[in-house]
Amino acid sequence: MSRTKALTQDRLKQLLHYDPGTGEFTWRVSRGTVKAGSKAGSNNQGYVDISIDGVMHKAHRLAWLYIHGRWPDDELDHRVGRRSDNRITQIREATHAENMRNRGAYACNKSGYAGVDWRPSRGVWRARIGLDGKQIHVGNFATAEEAHKARIARLKEMQDEFRRLPLESYSDAPE
Repeated sequence: MSRTKALTQDRLKQLLHYDPGTGEFTWRVSRGTVKAGSKAGSNNQGYVDISIDGVMHKAHRLAWLYIHGRWPDDELDHRVGRRSDNRITQIREATHAENMRNRGAYACNKSGYAGVDWRPSRGVWRARIGLDGKQIHVGNFATAEEAHKARIARLKEMQDEFRRLPLESYSDAPE
């Protein structure tokens, strides 16, 4: 059994309190320089990490264990893509493929929109959607914004809950 799986819900609740409304953990006990009642965790590339019994854990995985009493079967996905948003309503189980679909634009993306790229040979912005290892062509457009809007419209038609949409598309997106 891995050290991660060795942590139980009971042990977690002995050490930490989780607020499902805010997604934050606070310490129930004082340990070293950490005082009871203080916020638990540190930021690691957008994720909140919490060390328990010498093992580092992602806060969203601890939230799942705290609420559901079990470790997730596979991966966990942040619904709106905010790694630090650990409210239980914003976390869901996902396969690796589903989790990868809920990504934003890559850092090297020139359009600023996921799935939209410039076609210099044609002088147009192309919108595409990746699905099961294949690319679905949405269309070519005069502006990146038009391509983005068309891509979002197609994503909504596809009704894939794991596809990332702009934050304004979510009714419970954090401010």
